[in-house]
Amino acid sequence: MVTTELNAPAEVAAFIRNSAGLYGRDLDAISDEDYTKPMGGVCRSAHEFTVEIVGFNRHIANQLRGIEATPLTDEQKAERSAKLSDRAEGKAAVIVSADELAQAVVDHPENLAKETMAPWKAPMSLFTLVLIGMSHIMYHDGQLNFLQSYRGDGEMHWFD
Repeated sequence: MVTTELNAPAEVAAFIRNSAGLYGRDLDAISDEDYTKPMGGVCRSAHEFTVEIVGFNRHIANQLRGIEATPLTDEQKAERSAKLSDRAEGKAAVIVSADELAQAVVDHPENLAKETMAPWKAPMSLFTLVLIGMSHIMYHDGQLNFLQSYRGDGEMHWFD
């Protein structure tokens, strides 16, 4: 049996990038209306959670780079939201922010064990925050998949 040494930062970075690509393919498969309009009730639109993904990815990447996390002002939040109001812009921003996060994981593996405070005020290691960030992309991709199936689209768009 051949064994190789696991490069955990590289594996995590590849998963982050892959998850963003899958999310992008699913964004391509919904309509512009479904991107901007919530399904109803208390649901958020795909635009809203796309903005959240981008912000969270950048937040974690900055922490890995040793940049102090500062909350965005309401004006900055509105500006980011407006920039991503187009579905293609949202897709591009998710991919770029995921690449920033992935690169920060590879460039700063020494910081993964450092303790941090998550935005929701829970103490954890940066590695745990990275894992939450990468699963966060897939969590919201599941919401896109639900929206697709709700609209009658039963295709698996990950292989398009």
